[in-house]
Amino acid sequence: MLALGVGAGFLLLVGALFVVPFLIPDQTRLNAMAPIAPAPGLEQGGHAFAGTVGSWDVRGQITIDAGRQARIAINVTEAGREPVPAARPLQLALDMPEHAMQVLRPTAAQAGAGSYLAQSRLPMAGLWRLHVELLEGTGLFDFNVPQ
Repeated sequence: MLALGVGAGFLLLVGALFVVPFLIPDQTRLNAMAPIAPAPGLEQGGHAFAGTVGSWDVRGQITIDAGRQARIAINVTEAGREPVPAARPLQLALDMPEHAMQVLRPTAAQAGAGSYLAQSRLPMAGLWRLHVELLEGTGLFDFNVPQ
């Protein structure tokens, strides 16, 4: 009986370890590469970021003006440096992880092979999170918007 109980517990543990990765969305962190200095039209500066989502390399920047209008530019390439095909959907979302507020969904307009541009007004200062959503997963980038 004891052996059956231990065996059943072991099988449940192995089963849970196998199933959990399929239940959790594939999310990876995009890394901050360099700050972007404030300038006319980018009064609050910005951030460059990069990382890998699935088999895609994601590089981009987000810049913010005095009215908290965020401009997002993203390039997506395959590991072999081929641009993402035009038919490949890319979606963006912006939220504040520390506040329960509506998620902003700026439209990512294609600006060339593998290049996307979007804009969104950020209604308040604080910690924001950009979600770059591809079919293979989502890249997350946290950034701060000053007062």
